[in-house]
Amino acid sequence: MGNILNTLKICGSGYPEIEEDFLVFLDFEGIQLGQNRDVDEMETDQEALSEDFSSRLQQFLFDSEGVLAFMRTYQTSPNKNIQQIADNNVLEVLKVRIFELQRSLSLSDEIENLVPALLNLLLTSTDALRENNEILLQFGRILDIAMQYDEMKLASPGLQNDISFVKRQLVVRDDFGETFGGINLDKLAFFYIKPAPLLQSVIESSTNFFKNPDQNKPLDIVVSFCKICIGILSTDLRSKFQRAGTVGLVQRVMVATALLYDHLSSTGLFVKDCPINVKKIVNILQLEAGLNNRRGSFGSKDQELNKVDRTSIQEVQIQAKNLLNVLRYSNKHLKVKNLRTFLFYPLRYWRGHHSVVLLKYCECYIRSPA
Repeated sequence: MGNILNTLKICGSGYPEIEEDFLVFLDFEGIQLGQNRDVDEMETDQEALSEDFSSRLQQFLFDSEGVLAFMRTYQTSPNKNIQQIADNNVLEVLKVRIFELQRSLSLSDEIENLVPALLNLLLTSTDALRENNEILLQFGRILDIAMQYDEMKLASPGLQNDISFVKRQLVVRDDFGETFGGINLDKLAFFYIKPAPLLQSVIESSTNFFKNPDQNKPLDIVVSFCKICIGILSTDLRSKFQRAGTVGLVQRVMVATALLYDHLSSTGLFVKDCPINVKKIVNILQLEAGLNNRRGSFGSKDQELNKVDRTSIQEVQIQAKNLLNVLRYSNKHLKVKNLRTFLFYPLRYWRGHHSVVLLKYCECYIRSPA
């Protein structure tokens, strides 16, 4: 990380175009598989991570795998509606669902502890950026988990009904009281009603961390990580990945870091002098989703290079479309009505790139009175 931060220092606060300095390959597949790690590099990274912090991080990653697996299973379940399940099975089904929702809430609480610790390690690190930067990759995994969970959560509104169902049954059924009586269902409902609960936890914990007066480089790490993802996705570096799903992971991290910057910055992501090139992000997602037919799609190139499964590519294309909506709805500054002057820039910026839905979304604020 040191090379990037030093480059930003040299260039000053204007953040000129230095995209070539961010063409760094991060081995997201290696961090997932636990392979391709140089022993000396692993020992150096582990020295930066305390034993307690490392164990908490590993537990978080283990729990998140179980929660995400449950969400995927729930989405394909034919019996999402609890009222369509036989009475003798209702309690057992709800026990599993409420338990997994509790684990989701625990993930949110743990994010509030892990994210500031990882950011502090990244900001205080003096090591040059390596291809297998363990700390940066772990931060990316947390962002990816948050994005995956929030996407599946939006597609699973029935779980909110399950919480309400349990609250009603507590009044009339003793067995429900014995099973769920010790659970704070109100807190659980408040967590799950949020549009993007885990990403919001990342944003809130990062905001609190950067409010610390001791932090003099509050946005450099976020900007750097986002630009690295843009560089990977827009160049031949992406061909180093063996699986199409890893491309989707990098896309999610790219959008997450862009949104994180929008919430942390006082001016936001949608201004002309923003260090993150929003135009590139939109173009990458449009091209991935097949919305820019003049230039083909990254998915077709991936299939030619790596001969990956067409189904996996289709999943990445669907996700790219979803991420465009996430960028539209989960930002902060595009919703502020008094930013009419700033919003005029992205309106012109994206006019020629077919972001019609987002364009119309901007226009309603540009036309509104100050």
